[in-house]
Amino acid sequence: MVAAVEEVAVESVEREWVNAKTGPERTDFGPSYSTSLDLLRHHLAGKDLRQADEETRCLIIALAAAVKRGYFFFSKVQFIPAEAFREIDTLWRQHNDGKFGYNVQRRIWKKLNGDFTTFFIKVGWMKKLESSDVKQYNYRSFPAEFMWKMEEGLPEGYLPLTNALRGTQLLNCILSHPALMEKMMCLGGDELDL
Repeated sequence: MVAAVEEVAVESVEREWVNAKTGPERTDFGPSYSTSLDLLRHHLAGKDLRQADEETRCLIIALAAAVKRGYFFFSKVQFIPAEAFREIDTLWRQHNDGKFGYNVQRRIWKKLNGDFTTFFIKVGWMKKLESSDVKQYNYRSFPAEFMWKMEEGLPEGYLPLTNALRGTQLLNCILSHPALMEKMMCLGGDELDL
């Protein structure tokens, strides 16, 4: 039942977003967007990280107007409204004590001077190959090798996931989105310079 509601909500988000007026003053993306955000909030509050990650992916795809395709190109990231992007990121940070979210990932990535390989290792998206004498890493296999429970000691910035198997342009655009380029308030009330 939840899956059917999620599918309808995501398709409606895309339809409402495509038909909506855009711009910095835009604050209402329609009831389906709110429903999808509520689902994301529900999954995060219940610590159902796999479903929260999936709902995030669906929301981002819908906001990029790419539901029929099921994925979107890096060039579409710029059209995702900053307000919606910030709202999704804020939910992740609020429900996980500031451990997860795009802002967290951006901070780590910037601290690593934009080195994606080091970033993937740091956030746990790559694993060390045990059979090698030389330090080698490989991408985790989705979904089997990914961890979905807080008790598993997930690294900071681990979620939400972004597929980078075909390159890093998409993740680069996400982490460089204008919504993440502004000063944000930390959960403790301090200003975070991104």
